[in-house]
Amino acid sequence: MEVEVKSTALMRYLKRRKVEYFAKATELRDSIVGWLSYVPQTFPHYTDHTIRHSERIIQQLSNLLFSTKKPSKIIVDLSPAEAYILVAAAYLHDAGMVVSDDRKKEILADPDWKQWTTGTGGAAAHLTKIELCRDSGEPANDSTIRNFAADIALRQLIAEFVRQRHHHLAADLIYKNQSELGRFAFDDGHLEAAIADVCVAHGLRREELNDDDRFPILRQIMGDNVNVRRLAILLRLGDLLDMDSRRACPLLLSAANPLPADSRNHWQQYSRIKHLAVSPRVIAIRAECENSEEHRLLRDWCQWIVDEVGWAPRLLANESAKEDWTPPRAELLGSRPTIVIRPAKGANYRPCDWRLELDQDQIFNRLIFGVHADRFAFIRELIQNALDATRCQMFDAHPGVATKNPANAPEDIRNRFPLTIALKAITIRNEAAQQDELRQVLAIEDRGTGMDEDIVRRYFLQIGRSYYQSGEFKQRYAFSPAGRFGIGFLSTLAASDHVRVETFRPSSPRGSEPLALTLTGPRNYIALEQGSRRVAGTRIEVRLLPDCELEPGVLTKKVRGWCRRVEFPIEVDDLGSKSVIVQERAADFVFQVPHPEHPDATLVLRAFDVDEAGIQGELYVLAKRLANGAEDWTETRDYKYEYPKVHPEATLPPLPRSLDCLHGIASFREPREAMIARLDVRRSNVEFDLSRSQAEPHTRERSELAIRKLWQEVLEEHLAHTPFAQGPAAWRYLNKLADDFPLGSPFWDSKTMIPLRRTGAEYLVSREQLNGITVLTEFSQVQRGAGEKDESGFDKIAIGVNPVDFRRLSDGHQESLFLSREPSNCRWVSRSHLAVDWTLRSQTSKSQMMTLTKHGLNEHFMCDLPRPDTVAFHIHRPLRAPGCILVNGRNALGRWYRSVVELTGKASWATESRVHALIGVLDRAATSRHSYIDELRRHLAGWESVKDLPGNLKPPLQMLTPESFDLRLVDGDI
Repeated sequence: MEVEVKSTALMRYLKRRKVEYFAKATELRDSIVGWLSYVPQTFPHYTDHTIRHSERIIQQLSNLLFSTKKPSKIIVDLSPAEAYILVAAAYLHDAGMVVSDDRKKEILADPDWKQWTTGTGGAAAHLTKIELCRDSGEPANDSTIRNFAADIALRQLIAEFVRQRHHHLAADLIYKNQSELGRFAFDDGHLEAAIADVCVAHGLRREELNDDDRFPILRQIMGDNVNVRRLAILLRLGDLLDMDSRRACPLLLSAANPLPADSRNHWQQYSRIKHLAVSPRVIAIRAECENSEEHRLLRDWCQWIVDEVGWAPRLLANESAKEDWTPPRAELLGSRPTIVIRPAKGANYRPCDWRLELDQDQIFNRLIFGVHADRFAFIRELIQNALDATRCQMFDAHPGVATKNPANAPEDIRNRFPLTIALKAITIRNEAAQQDELRQVLAIEDRGTGMDEDIVRRYFLQIGRSYYQSGEFKQRYAFSPAGRFGIGFLSTLAASDHVRVETFRPSSPRGSEPLALTLTGPRNYIALEQGSRRVAGTRIEVRLLPDCELEPGVLTKKVRGWCRRVEFPIEVDDLGSKSVIVQERAADFVFQVPHPEHPDATLVLRAFDVDEAGIQGELYVLAKRLANGAEDWTETRDYKYEYPKVHPEATLPPLPRSLDCLHGIASFREPREAMIARLDVRRSNVEFDLSRSQAEPHTRERSELAIRKLWQEVLEEHLAHTPFAQGPAAWRYLNKLADDFPLGSPFWDSKTMIPLRRTGAEYLVSREQLNGITVLTEFSQVQRGAGEKDESGFDKIAIGVNPVDFRRLSDGHQESLFLSREPSNCRWVSRSHLAVDWTLRSQTSKSQMMTLTKHGLNEHFMCDLPRPDTVAFHIHRPLRAPGCILVNGRNALGRWYRSVVELTGKASWATESRVHALIGVLDRAATSRHSYIDELRRHLAGWESVKDLPGNLKPPLQMLTPESFDLRLVDGDI
């Protein structure tokens, strides 16, 4: 039976108090009913969120607010405007769950979607499974079914993305479509905002309802007093209390199938409710579940109701006694629980109240002492807190300069908000020892916004809750804060047993007096008194423990090392030695000096400015600049390693280190020879571990991609103008650059920088073009003394690379030549060179070769070598990768070796450890002939005694000499 909404107590009350509101609510209902009917198109797997759900909420609100015995009697003084806001919000709160197909397309290009579905975003694993389903899911031979299943899963993922944001989308719809919805707000902006805010509130965290600006306890709307916060609490409760089994309509369930695994039990939980009674005094629920998952979900849902009821008095603590609303009793535990959830008859599970418990002392110790390796890291944490507060104050005082990056504010404005850090020695009285002591006190003072009692109580004293991650902050400021975890202040207690905080927030909307707090430990009570501060900001004094005191100069060094890109001046008083630390600039590092070897050239360190996508700073490149202005960017290795040898008395300027900053605070990155980047990241999606010593993996990956893109742009500009990248010898310069600037694919893949020989003539190809070459021939010099420039055999092959050119390739291009290839043939082509044909793996017959790479050894391939007395031969491979061993198929020992390897794990005697040992000794013998021949002889002799070894797999008798692993050219070989 559906709700007859006009007969509910709330609607009758509305009609009785103000008939215009009742008529407008009815009109709104008629306008929104069609819109909400589209919700199941986006959310077919969710329970009912149509007009029926809205009207059941109105029914539950009536149950909460009106006397059970006398339905016309309301238990709280609800004004007509309040009653209308509740009804309108009930109709509109889920309007954001309607999403058109065009909007779904926009979502797939939305940056928030991409962040949510990549890296460690909440849906990254789900999206990966969807793509795998398309590519290689079941059934394997029917892509149509796979794509259909993937499309369903993708629509469900989009629906979850919308669900998490639908309360904000509902507010957007309210502001943009009032005329289409019957002008439900009577063209009154305050009424419209109140309805929108109450709708948004049903999707916020409870603590966010403490926002006095958005959810005030008293607001005048159309002549009535309105308690917006109480209305938000009531709507949230009414929404949760729609637990009617009709929400899980069997017809809807049938239409929604197949349901995601995590949705099915949500559908079932409502049907398990045997009794639901809501009144102003009590919320009574009795349910019987079939399995533990249903029980868990229903219990979590009911616990949510209990928590909402428990939080209501705290959120409404400032209500006047006349307006007091006492929420109904709702309890899951205790001697008289009002909510009972138990197993159904025949259910095969047993509920319990076990839960994980935290040892608070251990947690405090871990957060205070275990997060930071540096015992003075608390200074950095306090600086970061001071910087965030200062940024807020700067934007409040100068709203015209507000940007997403505070570092972009004019310098003269930033200089008005210095931080001061002072370390002094003071005399204090040790009462226990009845004597005076000299102790160091570190004081950090900012000119930020300061704190009032509300912020101190809700954030400063709440471990793990940061004001800078709250909705209150995000609504007011556009910049990304440094504060993340809400535990930074705790770190002071690792170095102190006495911390004093003086703070004043004159801009507090609640009115505020200066505060002074004294802390002597994480579990001790905090002394609160009226402070004496008269200007906005916070001063924190940390009395250092004796073993944490600093030597003169240490504080200045640490602050200077951390605050590389801080946009505000930092005044440091280090035991009487004063200095001012300012933001570093490119001019601090760039230089131009005479070249140590070329009088007509100079060495120049150039800076390229970076300012995009939340990253600022510079990329630095060392260049040799000729008299004509041409620049060679391959000087870094010589600069570091060679020039000091050539000119031992020369004093070249030092190159700066690469540097990563997060909101101005530095963490050095691993140096990369030529790629010097000093950057400051101010993006909101950067995540660090608790100690801030390193970024989370997905953050590092995003940062690396962004920096790589910046380098690519700089290099493209250089390659377009330098003459070194032009002409027939340009490939050599490009390969040098590729080693110094390892940007990977696709940047270097498209450059024609690999020299090949085609019937003797040289031509250039790119990495991309290599994949179109089926057979590539490598020349290996095996006959010493015949001369490297002997090219008499090059015209005998189709496409190849000679060893001289090979050695000039970058590491990456050397590897790319053979990465997807295997040797398929080898032969003599000149008095000094053996030609090895490398064929694409997909086109190579496995019966002709053997591929084994074990424990980082060289790759082993079976191939017929020109001389039968050669066992195996080591040929040239990429310089920084394992080489290649060609095992001779014409040699008896080589054939035996292949047979043994192919039987690995298939016979009792062919254990992996035994065969791997054989591979290792043969590898060493082929690579370093003279050193390991005796080891190989002894190892082969041991095979004679291997138990169960068949007679035909005894190692063949063969004289092993260094020449057995060489390919000396003899008469008649060519």
